[in-house]
Amino acid sequence: MRAHGAPPSPPGWRLRDTVSDLQRRLQACTVAGLTALAALLPSPRSASAQSPESPLLRGGQVRLEMLPEIRIWNERYGGTAEPFDELEPWAADFILPQVDPSFLPPLADIQSSLRDLLADPDLVADLGSTRARMQANRTEIPLGLAVGVFDWLTVGVRVPFVRRRVEVDWALDPTDATLGRSPGIADASVQTWLAELGAVIDHVAALVDERCTTLGAADPACVRGQEAVSTATMLSENLADAWVGLFFVRAGTSAAGRLGSRVDAVADLLRQEGDPAFIDQTWVTPLPFATGPAQVEDLQTLVTDPAYGVTADPVDSQLSLWEMGDVEVSAALRVFERLPARDPSVSDSLARAGGGGVGVLLGVGATYRLGTGQPDLAFDFVDLGSGDGQDDLEAMVFGRLDLGARIRTRFEARYGVQQEGERIARVGPPEQPIRLLATQRTLLWDPGDYLDLMVAPELRIAPELSLGLRYRYYSKGADAWSLPAGAEPDAVLPPLEVLSRETEVTVQHLGIGATLWPSPRSRARDQWPLAVSAEYQLPLGGQGGMVPRDARFRVSARLFVTLW
Repeated sequence: MRAHGAPPSPPGWRLRDTVSDLQRRLQACTVAGLTALAALLPSPRSASAQSPESPLLRGGQVRLEMLPEIRIWNERYGGTAEPFDELEPWAADFILPQVDPSFLPPLADIQSSLRDLLADPDLVADLGSTRARMQANRTEIPLGLAVGVFDWLTVGVRVPFVRRRVEVDWALDPTDATLGRSPGIADASVQTWLAELGAVIDHVAALVDERCTTLGAADPACVRGQEAVSTATMLSENLADAWVGLFFVRAGTSAAGRLGSRVDAVADLLRQEGDPAFIDQTWVTPLPFATGPAQVEDLQTLVTDPAYGVTADPVDSQLSLWEMGDVEVSAALRVFERLPARDPSVSDSLARAGGGGVGVLLGVGATYRLGTGQPDLAFDFVDLGSGDGQDDLEAMVFGRLDLGARIRTRFEARYGVQQEGERIARVGPPEQPIRLLATQRTLLWDPGDYLDLMVAPELRIAPELSLGLRYRYYSKGADAWSLPAGAEPDAVLPPLEVLSRETEVTVQHLGIGATLWPSPRSRARDQWPLAVSAEYQLPLGGQGGMVPRDARFRVSARLFVTLW
């Protein structure tokens, strides 16, 4: 976990996505999708009584599904070391006790010019501290079609559509800042001050030229006078360069005191070499300092204005359009199945729904995930992306254990090998989200492989209704980055290894939900063989540095039709 030491977030900031908002959106998505699906389907025939979430279908059976899910978070799991559930705000990288070049690279040039001006190599160009709150919201609606080719083989495709929203509240507290808004080189007081200093320099230079002509260039008085003129000229040029920038030294700071002392020292040198009365009467305008404290809008200017080298979108709230995610093509094969024996003690309705005794199902599957989604954009520092944008190959082992007609436990184990792909990225450490355009490259990105485990026990309390839990463990290895073949690293580019930091992921979730099944009772009434589930998942723990601590709301709707 990175220690930012930031002040608390500003009061009055509210999360806009309430649970009721999420419920309304899920309900609207579900109703619209089911209406569209129902209009396309023929009259229903018999449907299997197996689990609606089983990857397998009976031969000739078709499943159409819509699986809307909303994830929402404003915290993340911190570092990769213990404790496992160390938390920090999702906006942690924008919460800073000091805004300086380590966070905003464009401040480096301003800091360099001020260090030269004050002859202070340790001066820090500091704009103050920041407070920030961010909340991310990702809505994904996968639409799926699966076909039971044979009783032992099911193939399917799933196309997700994704919409993201990030809400940002970013504030700057300039109380202890070194810098503020520059008056600008065109400011009248700045122009007057420079003109007065220029007149004094011209006056002293004329006197020094006469002295050197009379005494000779090697005379100590000539050398001393030329040095005074050179020092004053350098001060004028350095200050002019500093005033051109967006920020300048604030009055009342220690840096302002050092700058005033340097100006006074130059004035004393000029008085020694010229006419003190003329100098005091000519150079009368006070030294212009910053006209006011910096604002968040000034930080955004450094980010968006191409003149400062970042050239990116502002760090601000955003709502994306609906975009396609990573499309999946899958196949599932039944390896072993033992149907539960009939238990005379079980009611007829439950027996028809699942039988009694013990039943076992074991299968394997594979998924190829196409990189059709849009990864997060290099020029948008709070973008989430609609997908990874590169291909994955996933192997799966799945199964089910039935204990009588009422108790069922499903399990899945998935291992994914993520393929290498090209990605446009800006190179920099994770704690520096704002990066210069000069660090942007097209790189080869090899995401770490992942392991995804799931166990879901459920209790069937009626032929059409079951309640269940779902435990999920997900772990991913570190990403690897490299330059394309033939590309050479350069001095501007930081080491690519910094992009691999905080890319290892471990996270656990626990879900609770209910499922309405297609049952013999509903089919006898000529109703649609529809299975609907609702589930809420809460995070149990995680680590990695950039791992969201997200709550998940999911509603799934599956229609089963037998075509042959």
